[in-house]
Amino acid sequence: MGSELLYLSRADVEKVGLPMAEVIAAVEAVFREKGEGRVEMPPKIGVHPAPDDFLHAMPAYVASPRAAGIKWVGNFIKNQARGLPTISGLVMLNDPETGLPMAIMDCTWITAKRTGAASAVAGKYLAIKDAAWLAIIGCCTCRERTWRRSAFPWRRSLLPWRRSSGRRGKAGSKCRPRSGSIRRPMTSFMPCRRMLPRRAPPESSGSETS
Repeated sequence: MGSELLYLSRADVEKVGLPMAEVIAAVEAVFREKGEGRVEMPPKIGVHPAPDDFLHAMPAYVASPRAAGIKWVGNFIKNQARGLPTISGLVMLNDPETGLPMAIMDCTWITAKRTGAASAVAGKYLAIKDAAWLAIIGCCTCRERTWRRSAFPWRRSLLPWRRSSGRRGKAGSKCRPRSGSIRRPMTSFMPCRRMLPRRAPPESSGSETS
């Protein structure tokens, strides 16, 4: 390893143009590594300058592909009114052999893609197969339409929800599916609960006993 430290801005990271399908595959592979005990990921620690704001440190080591690093990310709700990004932060990668820093990069694009990919992997294994509605909790990722189309091809309608009101309408317009419908972004979880599909009770495998 040389003495140079690679720095990648948000624009540099986005220029890589990594397809969402590859992001989803990478996240699924790391989830599998975690499940098989080959990932060291301590609970995140954080500080809270205000009740609704936080800065979190998220270190991790992955055995395959071998990598070590940390994400330092903040979420400051009032930044929207300031004309600043709500979520910002950095990722630092270290050489697993020497511990020396290798790269520092903006984490905004990475965080948005990873968050969507995690939902995609969960939907692949946990979603009800005949479900028609896709509820999105947090509209800031709605612009990433590619992961919804590739990971949830069965959905016909979207149901977005966001706790802050500044960009609900804008996010809703970006979330419109190719076919089907979209509900107006909500501020309550109650409609989601009413739309949960009802499952038939399991059939009895034998006679009941008292």
